[in-house]
Amino acid sequence: MDDIDGNGRAQKEINADEEQFSSALRAMVLVSIILFKAGYFLGFSKCSLIPEKVMTYLGSECDSLRGRFAVPEEKIAKY
Repeated sequence: MDDIDGNGRAQKEINADEEQFSSALRAMVLVSIILFKAGYFLGFSKCSLIPEKVMTYLGSECDSLRGRFAVPEEKIAKY
């Protein structure tokens, strides 16, 4: 029987998720190196290399969980 964590997910699923994430990070590093060697410059301070479900982009809140764009509360308060 598999170990189950507090969220009810089997340990095998968690290990598979971690393996996929590690694989994605390795691919990101490889693509960054290839782009750099091809003459492209990535402004890593401006890049979001770790996936996020909710982030602010060009002044709008991008929410992939709800599938929507919204105006942040700070902007509403300023207006």
